[in-house]
Amino acid sequence: MVITQFFSYSRHSLLLAYCAAVFSFLCFSLSLEAQNAEGEKYWVFFKDKQDSAYSLDKPEAFLSKRALERRARFGIALTESDLPVNQRYLSALSDLNLQLGHPSKWLNASSVVVQNPDQVQAILELDFVTSVRPVGRHIGEAEEPLAAMESVMSLELVDEALPEGQTYFGEGFGQLEMVCGTEFQLRGYTGEGVLIAVMDAGFPNLENFDFYENLLAQGRLIEGFDFVDNDNTIYEDHKHGRNVFSIMAADLPGKLIGAAPDASYVLYRTEDVATEKNLEEDNWIAAAEEAESIGADIFNTSLGYSEFDDGQNSYTYADLDGNTALITKAADMAASKGVLVVNSAGNEGNGSWRYVTAPADGDSVLAVGAVDYNRVKMGFSSFGPTVDGRVKPNVMAWGGQTAYLNASGEVERGNGTSYASPVIAGMAACLMQANPNKSNMEIFAAIERSCDHYFSPSDSLGYGVPNFCLAHRLLNWSKNTDRMTAFPNPMTDQIRLMFEGTEGEEIFFELYDLTGRIHGTFRFVCPRTGTVEAGFEDMDHLSPGFYAIRMIGSDRTLTTSVYKQ
Repeated sequence: MVITQFFSYSRHSLLLAYCAAVFSFLCFSLSLEAQNAEGEKYWVFFKDKQDSAYSLDKPEAFLSKRALERRARFGIALTESDLPVNQRYLSALSDLNLQLGHPSKWLNASSVVVQNPDQVQAILELDFVTSVRPVGRHIGEAEEPLAAMESVMSLELVDEALPEGQTYFGEGFGQLEMVCGTEFQLRGYTGEGVLIAVMDAGFPNLENFDFYENLLAQGRLIEGFDFVDNDNTIYEDHKHGRNVFSIMAADLPGKLIGAAPDASYVLYRTEDVATEKNLEEDNWIAAAEEAESIGADIFNTSLGYSEFDDGQNSYTYADLDGNTALITKAADMAASKGVLVVNSAGNEGNGSWRYVTAPADGDSVLAVGAVDYNRVKMGFSSFGPTVDGRVKPNVMAWGGQTAYLNASGEVERGNGTSYASPVIAGMAACLMQANPNKSNMEIFAAIERSCDHYFSPSDSLGYGVPNFCLAHRLLNWSKNTDRMTAFPNPMTDQIRLMFEGTEGEEIFFELYDLTGRIHGTFRFVCPRTGTVEAGFEDMDHLSPGFYAIRMIGSDRTLTTSVYKQ
């Protein structure tokens, strides 16, 4: 079965009219590669959105009800960046015999195919144009060497590392259990009601998934579009998107349970991994704007830009400042609209580039690196920091021999930060379901804060592996005098304790193992009334295992436990 209508489920009727108008321009760019072998693609940036046919007073003409409800729930104001690009400007470019690519309302720009340098000068002479720059194009393979990184390993070798008796989650048990996903899902948080947009390289053979018909019947496969070929046939092209999708959406008890089996999905093809074709930033930006406009809550994408073809403006490490790459600007813009943007950190750790690639450098982008089942960084996983010193990657997940579904609907395993990213994106959907009134950036912060290296981040592991059960507790901390929470858990060298205190209250803390042996004590005087934090430091000498913490106040005694990994 093929999704035969773009916007077939969720789009407001007026939005359909807008999209029809915009996509009439996009028709010029059908099969751009075939029609314009000698052409070059450029971004054209516009001065303003004056005389727009749309108004911020009538946002239902260009944003769905779901998107508007998200804005209202979190107090996100509508701005000029939400208005579509001025159609008069697009028409003027078309009149220059330019073939139009994707317009971008967030950048106030449109991509065009330029056949000769004289056309660039003609564009610059238009009074509404501010600048022209080449579209970034990916050279050779995608950010991850897809074919090489999807190596299949004997399942028996991996299963030896997994506990027995976890039959419900099947081969997905390990990658979920590492982030407390199995426990979290068993509490009933499976991503229901959350909309995830997947931008990738194609989704062939989805009809071979046993749960596919249920997705359609339940209305949870909302829409799909191919921004590379500009058509609505998404069930073709490269298998990478299918693999990534299954890591989140699989719903096969005893075989493979994904990170968000009850979430809703939109599927967009933005990458062309064939080495003779280009991967272009504007495909992703167009998909991101579309996904946000229909109300997507989370983006998951495994895409990165760094060095491009000759004649293009390659990015350098100096550009990894979160504000230079256009795709990074668009990713951060999506976050400002309320979307949680999850992106693979990249597989450049063993290469000359080494660092994360755009848009993973964005300050509002949750960049995900890869570890094996022992929480050891995979060698290929890209390093941080950004050029301005920010921690990257943000978090880590199981990206070494991650379980996914192949073309026949059977379980295979592969390597890559692309396979770590959907674990985090799917579990973030579960966390959103459990905390519907928490904003995207509150979810982002809680995921980071729950990580096992939160107080000792590094350029290789970022803040470490998150614990979604702990993230949920942190999001729901209530002022209760008989409650104490320890984090991160598991911990490495530091333990932070959150509790309610009274100004001037004297408290003693004890850390002891299961035999009762004391391993640390300290005295603490509450600096204020309300929620406070205290903690043990320099605990790296402790042996792995469970420890208990006791808090003794003037009229109360609280206990909690923590695991030292």
